[in-house]
Amino acid sequence: MKFKTNINLIFIYILTFSIFLQIGYFFDGAHRYIPLRVVILACFIYLFVVVSHKKININRLCFFIIALSIQLFYLIFWSNHYTEDLLPRSIGNFLYIICFGFIFNSMCEKLSKKQILTLLYFGCLFFLIILSIETILRFMYPSLNSSQLTSEAAQKLEGDASLIYSGDLPLTEYFYTFKYSSILFFDSNYVGLIALMIVFILKYIHFSSIIIKTSLLEFIAVSLLVLSFSRSAILVLIIFYFYYYFVLSSHRNVKFISIVLFGILITISPLFIMDSNIQDGSFHTKVQIMLSLYNKFDEIPAVQLLFGAGPVVGGYIFSYKDGGYAHALLALIMGELGILGILIILFFYTYIILKLKKWGVMFLIVTFIPGLSLIDPYQIFYYWSIIAIFRAEYNKQE
Repeated sequence: MKFKTNINLIFIYILTFSIFLQIGYFFDGAHRYIPLRVVILACFIYLFVVVSHKKININRLCFFIIALSIQLFYLIFWSNHYTEDLLPRSIGNFLYIICFGFIFNSMCEKLSKKQILTLLYFGCLFFLIILSIETILRFMYPSLNSSQLTSEAAQKLEGDASLIYSGDLPLTEYFYTFKYSSILFFDSNYVGLIALMIVFILKYIHFSSIIIKTSLLEFIAVSLLVLSFSRSAILVLIIFYFYYYFVLSSHRNVKFISIVLFGILITISPLFIMDSNIQDGSFHTKVQIMLSLYNKFDEIPAVQLLFGAGPVVGGYIFSYKDGGYAHALLALIMGELGILGILIILFFYTYIILKLKKWGVMFLIVTFIPGLSLIDPYQIFYYWSIIAIFRAEYNKQE
């Protein structure tokens, strides 16, 4: 029994560290290249072990079959939107999440709360190391990943990079130069969203364990978040801290101070964010994406409106321009999964809040609110986090 437990722990740590190797720089911007292959392989290994030992959990198997059935059901309505090269990518996106959720939840069921908290801690530590390397490289070599941009944008980025270090370009004009050189994702906004999620996890660990110290890692995560220049992540971090200290603190003074600071910061922050967003066009882009949901509603066929057009294609339907990617959560889900997808998302968040109470609300804060501006709904780190926290809450203490 002890040997099997150790094998399960080793396997779950290998899986965890593998899904954090989201290094898009080496794979033409495909940051899911390594995690996707590891997850699919791990799923086949897990199913082989389970079947060979004849230990099939009927409830778990039914969940897996239902999830795959939903995928096949959706493919019927997506078939008209896909060519032969796009269809595998669509299937892969869903299998990625379904397979990971299936095996990771199954393995976490066998762990104690203490083991899961330790897993969360070392997972965050490993990801912070990767994000720290990314941040250092992004500031040292701002044109490192210019190959993922259009030729015109790449040339401008490389030109700006040379002007920065010669001192000929003012700070206000090279803001984006340090955003589009990420070796992990398309830009550093996604780094900020990951760092925000890590802060949430570390706060959960801190609240749940008096043994594991998280202060240093939290400081690093907040620093990396700020250095990502993600304005939505910074604003949501303020909202998150307010909710955390206001809800969980038992001291009235802390509650009062948190309200005062939150009031000041929430008043100042939008002024800065709105001003900078209007200047660089980012704010207009987000508004146009939301307006597209309204303007194109009557133009979309009823079947597509209900079931979406699938990943890849659906991400460009409700956008700020033709050929532009709709990077906001509601627009993405509506374009890819349709109204049914919106209902699934609402059910998902409702279920999480009902089960995890205050931690469910905080998960909503750090994913849904920034998702109104930017999100990757297939970012596996979100699913890793919430499954682990869910299991930590409902598994045995030891």
